[in-house]
Amino acid sequence: MESNKTTQSYVLKKTQEQNNYKAWLLLEGRAGDDKQLRDIVDLLKWQAIPIKLNTSIFEIVIQRFFGSRLFLKKIIKRQLPNPDAIFIIGGRNATVAHAIKKNSGNKIKLYAMGRPFAPFAWFDLIITTPQYCLPKSPKTIELPLPISIPDVDSNKLEKWERLIDKVNKPKICVLLGGNNSNYYFSSTFTANLCKSLTSYAKQKNAILLITNSPRTPQQVTNKLKEELGQSHIFYDINHKNISNPYWMFIKVSQEVLVTSDSVSMISDACRNGKLVRIIALPNTIWDKLIQKLQMINSAKSKKMLKSCLSYLITKGIWTPPRNIKSLHNRLVEEKKVVWFDDKLPENSIKSVENTYNYNNLINILNRNIKNKINDY
Repeated sequence: MESNKTTQSYVLKKTQEQNNYKAWLLLEGRAGDDKQLRDIVDLLKWQAIPIKLNTSIFEIVIQRFFGSRLFLKKIIKRQLPNPDAIFIIGGRNATVAHAIKKNSGNKIKLYAMGRPFAPFAWFDLIITTPQYCLPKSPKTIELPLPISIPDVDSNKLEKWERLIDKVNKPKICVLLGGNNSNYYFSSTFTANLCKSLTSYAKQKNAILLITNSPRTPQQVTNKLKEELGQSHIFYDINHKNISNPYWMFIKVSQEVLVTSDSVSMISDACRNGKLVRIIALPNTIWDKLIQKLQMINSAKSKKMLKSCLSYLITKGIWTPPRNIKSLHNRLVEEKKVVWFDDKLPENSIKSVENTYNYNNLINILNRNIKNKINDY
């Protein structure tokens, strides 16, 4: 009996220790990216300590060329609890995070999400997705889609529930992203989108549940509200005093339409095995250039170039541009999504549910940080 009791106490102690890991989240200031940081720590059940450094472009340049010792004062002055791990996303805070890790004698684990914009050797693990085109490495973990965890407070959504319950029609959720380096909303496209959505809703005898995002241009929001707001339900994220029904719109809809710019929205839409259709936004000049660079005829030269680029990427000398189109193509091939037009499909389409679970990722990170704790 004493042996069983001892074992039980040990297990409880280790479980509590794991749940007490402290993780600094060095925020980027972009809603989608910062949610990714919070979501992964929520999955791990570690204690999250969000930190916003507001690092300027000037500071990033200074840090890269002259080191970040002076900028560590930003952290030290805050007298924050010592972390077991630091999570970053993007490259804005990579140099400071690496300096903190080195200052700890490498006892603090450093994890990057997306593209690190720095040498792979700085990090313990890099958690990425296909859009970032990183080479395979013992330090990289590639997820099929970004981490997606619903953030719902049902107590604040009663008014939306009552409004939606009154609608006795099929429901189609429309998720609007915004301009980025790959895609943009033109005035012509926005006008055509209004017509396409109206036509599609009529064919399906459905009501649209539309929500924009912080990146949606104001003129696009205004146009869609003007054209569709009277006949359909529109939530404007700029109205801060109204509870956000984003996850409710996805949950109650029979299908989800999402603009091609937002990979995180696509990931959210694919959670529940609904029909997901991607609305193709116009490509930027930069994105067109990326697609042309992907087209290399010679297999031999492609192999040599790939090897050279992989070396430059792992050393932090070059960071590949984001290729969202490659992610779209993979999702279409796997039948997780289809492209949107304003016509009904000839045959019934049912997207494949994104059945990926994060147990493997959780186990890898817990083993990684456990090794660090045991090395103290």
